[in-house]
Amino acid sequence: MKQGSFVAFLLQLFGLTAILYGVLYMFFTKVMPVTGIPLEVMLGMLFAVTALSHFIIIQSGKKNPRAFTYAFMFTSLTRLVVYGVFIVLYGRQHSDIVKPFVLSFFVLYIIYTVFEIRSVLGYLKGK
Repeated sequence: MKQGSFVAFLLQLFGLTAILYGVLYMFFTKVMPVTGIPLEVMLGMLFAVTALSHFIIIQSGKKNPRAFTYAFMFTSLTRLVVYGVFIVLYGRQHSDIVKPFVLSFFVLYIIYTVFEIRSVLGYLKGK
């Protein structure tokens, strides 16, 4: 992977994160006021995990298809475990807002996963 392509991915990911933060902040303050949703923590974790898994997947894609497949499965499983632990731990401590928290985290997870898959597919097509 060229260094510029990963930097471009990080810049796009940062832009996506900033837009999502703005939208969610407005939603949870104006549309459906909920206090205690950890937007910074959720988006920071999703940003970091997505960037790291993207880097691992692209690096393994250089080696061979088998390594790419294993890396994709490994990062997907690790991501689900990390996110699951975060959801359970936060949900147990903040049971009063668990529904909007889990729903917003699930939507964010889908958005970040789609973004990463599109980026990986774009990289593989350009190879």
